[in-house]
Amino acid sequence: MPHRKEISDRTIEALTGSVLDAVVAVDAEGIIVAWNDLAIEMFGWEADEAIGQPLGERIVPPQHREAHQQGMHRYARTGVASVIGRRIEISAIHKSGREFPIELSIIPAPDGGRAAFVGFIRDITERWAWQTRLMLSEESLRLATEAAEVGTWDLDLQTEELTCPIAPKRCSVSHPACHVAWTISTMACIRRIAN
Repeated sequence: MPHRKEISDRTIEALTGSVLDAVVAVDAEGIIVAWNDLAIEMFGWEADEAIGQPLGERIVPPQHREAHQQGMHRYARTGVASVIGRRIEISAIHKSGREFPIELSIIPAPDGGRAAFVGFIRDITERWAWQTRLMLSEESLRLATEAAEVGTWDLDLQTEELTCPIAPKRCSVSHPACHVAWTISTMACIRRIAN
């Protein structure tokens, strides 16, 4: 019958080869003990360059290394961790020195093996780029609306309620933007009465 350490190590190996995220496992001292192919692709370090090395020196950006070490020490002393069992967004560092945003989930490793923690990591650079573009687009629309002094109108398609979250500085039914909003509002009322 295999020992618990062998079962646990086999479990970690199975995890690293079958998930769709980069998987990095560390021991209680923060030394990397498992590093899958997606981790190689994401961070640029080959498995033999990463395994046996401190996680903080391989993928934790310099400005986060002290907090990382403190968190590892606190967990060793108290068993309390602020990041285990949660999904967090933080930055990581590539072998080239490029810092990029990641989504990180950490779980305690199965008992008995070399690994103390297993991290599942996703590069969210593209998501952050889309969020930035969306925020810039919204800000551009807000600035254009303010400059045009016509305000904006929102129609809730479920309730058919028409609101003006940014009040126009000039508005009358003869103004084109207000005329369109008035027409939409009137059509919504007629549809409600007809139903």
